[in-house]
Amino acid sequence: MSGDNYLDARCMSPGEQLLDLVHIDDVTCAFSLCTQRLLLDQVQQPHERYAVSSGRPLSMRQLVALLEQLSGKRLNVTFGARPYRTREVMRPPRVGAKLLGWEPQVGLQDGLKPLLHPSAHTAHSASSPRTDL
Repeated sequence: MSGDNYLDARCMSPGEQLLDLVHIDDVTCAFSLCTQRLLLDQVQQPHERYAVSSGRPLSMRQLVALLEQLSGKRLNVTFGARPYRTREVMRPPRVGAKLLGWEPQVGLQDGLKPLLHPSAHTAHSASSPRTDL
């Protein structure tokens, strides 16, 4: 396999990297909560560090399988067609404490559906109940 083939989007690494995907509505709610903590002088240390996490990491392979399931289409992906990069990040970093009072509200499936079916998209609200636990 020549180096040029690695530029083909279908050629993937083995796909065991873990991803922790959080919907943008949930991220903005976390930022809003942090801002409120600052404005209400509820910050305990000069520099607090928080982790905004779904708590449900999944592998690249699992993400592709989920996208195939939700779209009803087979994705043209070849896992293992290229090696991992030298400094490949295999799991999300664990830095920061859990942000008190924040939980993700938009589940992964609900967050992906509008990307796959934009015409059927209805705006998510972080206050909407999570339906894909």
